[in-house]
Amino acid sequence: MKYTNTAKEILKTVGGEDNIESLVHCMTRLRFVLKDESQADDAYMKNIPGVMGVMKKGGQYQVIMGNDVASYFKELQKISTFSTNANTTSSKKKNPFEAFVDIISSCMSPLIPALLGGGMIKVLLILLPLMGLLDAKGQTYTILAFFGDAPFYFLPIMLAYTAAIKFNVTPMLAVSVAGIMLHPNFVAMVTAGDPVFLFGIPVTLASYSSSVIPILIMVWLMQYIESFFEK
Repeated sequence: MKYTNTAKEILKTVGGEDNIESLVHCMTRLRFVLKDESQADDAYMKNIPGVMGVMKKGGQYQVIMGNDVASYFKELQKISTFSTNANTTSSKKKNPFEAFVDIISSCMSPLIPALLGGGMIKVLLILLPLMGLLDAKGQTYTILAFFGDAPFYFLPIMLAYTAAIKFNVTPMLAVSVAGIMLHPNFVAMVTAGDPVFLFGIPVTLASYSSSVIPILIMVWLMQYIESFFEK
């Protein structure tokens, strides 16, 4: 019941359903994109039971709810209709910093559960051997290490998908580009360290596993490349 009552108060305080362009949530915050932020009552919002604070960042009206944010989000879905497309942005013009924050937030927020899961497994792989409950040289340890490392090693592939949604690029093409960056044979070239050329142009040998910026730049460029070839 507390979730329902709080959700109703939040909906009323942001200006009602008609003032919401979209709503998504991360691990602790409800992230509204409002048609008119002036309709939201910040002072009243902060006094609603369950609300820990309010922030305005990257064109979003963020209501900090803590670990129960998913429960409040579900209640808001029950009592109102709104877009849950993270790519929806405010019509208000953003400065370069706000635009950058919006891109990083939109691309990284969906990945948080996977990164947290991998991080928790890696913590267990530290604690369990210290407690004598797991052999650090055994096969079970090795396989569990795969579980913990996978979200971080394949981070470019996951980012390629979320960035493709953000930049309105064909998702599978973006994922394919990330796959090229992580291809085992390319990794072997990087490890070997010998000079590599593509059509006579030197290729920078770098390891892209667990990287963030390179794939974001590639997908950002893809929106212009796709547009050119579509024309």
